[in-house]
Amino acid sequence: MNQIDTVRNIDAHHDCEGSHCIKVCGVPGPMGPMGPRGMTGAHGSHGAPGPQGARGAMGPMGPMGPSGPQGFRGERGERGLHGPEGPMGPMGPRGEAHDRCAGELIVNGGMEAFSCNIPVGWTTHTPECILHETDLRCVHSGHSSVKLLPGASLIQEVNLNKNFNFYDFSFFAKAEGPNVCFTATVTFVSGKGHHHKEGAKIVVHKRRLHDQEVFDYYREITLSAPEDATSAIIKFHVEHEHGHKHEHGHHHEHRHGHNHNHEHKHEHDCDHNHDYNGVQFLDLDDVSFSAK
Repeated sequence: MNQIDTVRNIDAHHDCEGSHCIKVCGVPGPMGPMGPRGMTGAHGSHGAPGPQGARGAMGPMGPMGPSGPQGFRGERGERGLHGPEGPMGPMGPRGEAHDRCAGELIVNGGMEAFSCNIPVGWTTHTPECILHETDLRCVHSGHSSVKLLPGASLIQEVNLNKNFNFYDFSFFAKAEGPNVCFTATVTFVSGKGHHHKEGAKIVVHKRRLHDQEVFDYYREITLSAPEDATSAIIKFHVEHEHGHKHEHGHHHEHRHGHNHNHEHKHEHDCDHNHDYNGVQFLDLDDVSFSAK
């Protein structure tokens, strides 16, 4: 008899006592083993798509590809704003002193250009007594000066400015040796070649021009130029003085270590060990003759 029949029999069994009837049920038995899996049913219909998931993190950059061909050149853009001014560059070399004066008439007053030991623009009757000096210790400014031996004369004739009557004559000089003296003159010349009276004269004797370690500055304002004067002759003459000479009353001597009208710059020591056989010299530089 199987379980189902037992249940049925139990269900059919009733105990009745009088008017009461009691139904007796049996205890369920253990679950039997699972039967074999049935065949897979047919595929159901496709459901609706779910919502989009969150975006994932960016992956690492891949290697750069090869450069493509250059494109066409675009149009030129507008000019940009002007940039700030840059720093000032270094100062250039110092020019010749006489170039600072307005109306300068002397040519090569700085004694920078020479031809056969003679300064360009100047003339002389004593070329054997003139030397080109390049030792910077014997130069007032620039790169050279002229060295005049006793007996030397150095001359330049300049055309005058008709708009002016007075002229400013100045120069720097330094003696090498105790017995040097010199004279510097300005002589006005008419258009017919007639020499007029001296416009200026500077005379320096040995007692006023000792063997110096620095250049001295000399300056003279000329007398009024004659109306018919067309040029002026500038002349320097150097002598070797043994005795004391007295200065004439009309001579004007100007020797300034420091002058309030002009700067006194670039003083140089000079080497006195050159083998000049005891001959005396005058170093001359920065000659100026300008309209006043």
